[in-house]
Amino acid sequence: MSIRKIAIVVVTYNREVLLKRCIEALKRQHFAWDKLFVINNGSTDGTRAWLDSQEEMEVIHQANTGGAGGFYSGIKYAVEKGFDYIWVMDDDVIAADDALEQLMLAAELVPDFSFLCSKVNSQDGVVINSPNIDTSVSRYQYPQWGEYAEHGMIRVSSSTFVSVLINARHVQKAGLPIRDFFIWGDDIDFTNRLSKQAPGYMVGRSKVVHLRANPSFPSLVTEVDKNRIALHFYNIRNNIYISRKHKRRADLLMDTLHYSKVALASAFTSNGWYKLRVYMKGFWAGWFFNPPIVYPNQKL
Repeated sequence: MSIRKIAIVVVTYNREVLLKRCIEALKRQHFAWDKLFVINNGSTDGTRAWLDSQEEMEVIHQANTGGAGGFYSGIKYAVEKGFDYIWVMDDDVIAADDALEQLMLAAELVPDFSFLCSKVNSQDGVVINSPNIDTSVSRYQYPQWGEYAEHGMIRVSSSTFVSVLINARHVQKAGLPIRDFFIWGDDIDFTNRLSKQAPGYMVGRSKVVHLRANPSFPSLVTEVDKNRIALHFYNIRNNIYISRKHKRRADLLMDTLHYSKVALASAFTSNGWYKLRVYMKGFWAGWFFNPPIVYPNQKL
């Protein structure tokens, strides 16, 4: 196996206990990595003090710019430092001991790739954070998603930042995650841009557990935490942007109809009128949201 410099980027915010579990799992990896970068998004619990007491990792403290801002900073820093591969995840991800090893074995199988992602399970063993299947076709007009199926690999077009190994070479052309997303969708947009440079794959033998308090797909309809309802503005706005930028017009129309159903359904749930206001604000903003894409080593 050829030698590659591997950096790990973990983004954290006010989850000291989970962060420690995440990092302990990274230390148990069978495959050796070179550097761990932790992006502390302005934590107000004991996270900062604990990170400052650690010597085996490099910590970047910054204001809370959401997960998007954290991954923007971490990936930018790692690419500009010359790492070949960047393994990224949130602080509530627990990687199996051979998770990185399986990703690297997969990397040796394909001529080129933009990203590789792990299979993600919830704490109770249900598959979550599933990537989007790549539906592009071969010259014989059949979908290519199964080209490495015998190795437990499926070709995908996008993935969440729950254990993703990024090929830094393709970030130079695709650009960095958009920090203006704040939360939700920055990973889907970023990996979509990457997969336009080279294929992405889900590696079924690389496994992680995502310790989300609520493992269900995030939706304004099912949101019960009133403090989080306002955050769905970003979910709606960012998904409209993604549909505009990465989908066909017919798919954009279908997404628009779907979002209209979401708005109507939200109005008949607890805090319905508040949810509807958040939805309308995000939906309108999504049609005019055009954040800049920043590239590594770009002077700002």
